[in-house]
Amino acid sequence: MINDVMVFTPVYRLEPETVEAVLALEWDGPITHVFQRDNPLKGSDRQTGVRNHLHQYQRGRELFLQGRYDAMLVIESDIIPPPDTLKRLAALDADAAYGAYMFRQSRVVNICERYYSEPEYKGKKVALEVGESLTTRGKWPWAEQQGQIVCSGGGLGCVLIKRHVLEAIDFRTTSTAIVHCDTWFTNDVYDGGFNMMADAQVHCGHKRENGEILMPPPFLSIVTRCHPQRASMLAKNIDSLKAQTDQGYQHILLEDDEGRGLEYANSMLQWADPEGEYVLILDDDDMLIDDEAIAKLRDVVYDRPDVVMFRAEHAWLGTLPSARVWQREPIQGHIGSCDFIVRRDVWLEHIKAFAQPRCGDYHFIRSVWDSDPDVEWFPDVLAGVQRISGGAPE
Repeated sequence: MINDVMVFTPVYRLEPETVEAVLALEWDGPITHVFQRDNPLKGSDRQTGVRNHLHQYQRGRELFLQGRYDAMLVIESDIIPPPDTLKRLAALDADAAYGAYMFRQSRVVNICERYYSEPEYKGKKVALEVGESLTTRGKWPWAEQQGQIVCSGGGLGCVLIKRHVLEAIDFRTTSTAIVHCDTWFTNDVYDGGFNMMADAQVHCGHKRENGEILMPPPFLSIVTRCHPQRASMLAKNIDSLKAQTDQGYQHILLEDDEGRGLEYANSMLQWADPEGEYVLILDDDDMLIDDEAIAKLRDVVYDRPDVVMFRAEHAWLGTLPSARVWQREPIQGHIGSCDFIVRRDVWLEHIKAFAQPRCGDYHFIRSVWDSDPDVEWFPDVLAGVQRISGGAPE
């Protein structure tokens, strides 16, 4: 059982948000905070950074073992943990327990899994010695929903390590290494047979040098085009999102302050910058009519299809996609923009096809369809259209 905890923050560039978050961590037992700045080597090259990084961790381990602590929580100096991080990671009762954050350069989630049975995945070599990020594997939406998962490491930005692990394993690298000691530590813990888990619902911020704070990606980005004279419709749209049992979404509002019409509204979509694994267009006169809609869609995408088609009730046209096109290729007038979600990379590749004077939704999904996508057909009615307005005010 973990009681006495040392929170260790090796300092290279200490962010004020990190200090505030570390001091706000919730814990019922004894807790000691160590902010350590000890970078003895001078220089800005990568290998100097790697050696300083290693020195910091070796000193932190020595300080930990000199005390009677049960576990060490590492929060690196640019990581911003939520207040319940320590409690949630301790509840995993794992030898090494990880929180989730985004790597600054690759922008993938830090949590990894190994796949020794698959030397290749979708034609790509798998890094068997370390594993691959759940983002790369397309399993992040599933992991986030599960919360507590078994993993094979995930960087040292946010990890709770039990005492017996640090007694057995030192931090290390090699004299010529350009890889930080977190990779070596992950390998040694894994190869030592220790239990490694992650709480994929512990979302930490990761602050970049330019001040941007990266967060683990949401499952779904919902893009809403807004007319300046449809405020009550937009309110219903937003209320339908707030009612969702799964709040793993990003809501992007694209506002046309002048009401410039449908062609302009269709062009606006390419300006959106979705962060989610999948993207849904839900205009201000559309709404989700099933409070489990996002949760259901998350379940459907486990195998990471390019497109998920589902049903929506339209004010004048009835249920779309119509029976004529269900599980068939799209036909203009038989499909709407809130009847499907697409994977983010598919969105980025095809969204310019939406920029048409009319029927942009058809042209977009037609462009996707012609690329021979992997389509999942989900028969539930999840969305509804308050009315079909063609860009007119309410």
